[in-house]
Amino acid sequence: MTTKQQTQKFKNELLQEKNELSNRIQNDEQSILDKSQTESVGELSSYDNHPMIIILLT
Repeated sequence: MTTKQQTQKFKNELLQEKNELSNRIQNDEQSILDKSQTESVGELSSYDNHPMIIILLT
């Protein structure tokens, strides 16, 4: 049998873990959004547009 103190202790531990997991999810979501935005404004081509390379390719 668990006492009221034990029940309250377990409840507090679970609430703390819930808060930690919620924070991790928010941080992960923000990281994904930041990465997605970075990739969407990145280079359009797979090679660098250095002037010498452009001259050599033409």
